[in-house]
Amino acid sequence: QLSNIYDSSDDPIELFKQLGFTIFYSEKVGCLLNEESELSGTLNSIIENIHSLLHQKLKQPRKAQNTLESFLNDLSPPNYLIEAAKNSKNLILASAQLPYNDQLPKRCDLAPLVNLLLDPALDSCIKISESLDSLDAAIFMINCIHMVKETLLGLSSNGKKFDQSNIGQMWTERLSEDLEGWAIALRGLFCRKIMEETEMDGVLKAVENRNKSEQLIANLKKMNANDLKVVFQNFHTTLFSLNFDRFEKIESFEIKEHLRHLSVQHLSKEYRNVYETLSDKEASGFDDTSFMFHTPEEVSIILDCDT
Repeated sequence: QLSNIYDSSDDPIELFKQLGFTIFYSEKVGCLLNEESELSGTLNSIIENIHSLLHQKLKQPRKAQNTLESFLNDLSPPNYLIEAAKNSKNLILASAQLPYNDQLPKRCDLAPLVNLLLDPALDSCIKISESLDSLDAAIFMINCIHMVKETLLGLSSNGKKFDQSNIGQMWTERLSEDLEGWAIALRGLFCRKIMEETEMDGVLKAVENRNKSEQLIANLKKMNANDLKVVFQNFHTTLFSLNFDRFEKIESFEIKEHLRHLSVQHLSKEYRNVYETLSDKEASGFDDTSFMFHTPEEVSIILDCDT
């Protein structure tokens, strides 16, 4: 009867429950009968078959219903990742409903099963991101990772922990680190784009190279006061009209705000570095630095860094 049930089941969550219950009763039978009895051998054989079938079901490739055009439109997580996240959560919830015994974690380890669901799905997302432009790729990955993290959060009800194996907690901690890494990468890409569009990137490079060279910045190509006046005008004009439209496709409001804060702090820090170096006559060679127009404190106010 057990064989008929698991052979006809396509649901990995149900298979996992059957595996857990079969292991539980196998251990009970083993305590009552000789472990080499025919019944014990039958149950162990069934456990191996269910385990093999469960891995097979979890490994089955999921068809991506999203098209590349849909990713470009909203950068939302693909359907197969949503399914993998939901199945992972359901596995963790199902494990809490199984009768517990000492052998269950050894013979029905939850961690490899959740990893089998999430690792390939997230790897597929990384492959999709490689076909997007760098800013969209970072936003897409942030949306994907955040969705999985939110799905695995809150595995508790009325104070009872469902995540007895801590695999959900381990994954949310890992995803939090990945999320912060992608956020920092997106901040860097966003700020670099602004620097390149205003040609401030050339000034940054000159400031960074000043420590490696004894040549004054004022004597470098396109670094005279008139050239820099145009660069700083463009930079400040951009800051006054700075928008974060590219961040609108980020699905989490909290992450959007976090990224806005990271970006303005980074721009303010970079500007202070440039301002202080150019204000140092021995490093820059400039007697008059009025071409910079605004102090670092004023730029912080323009960028609203304190909010």
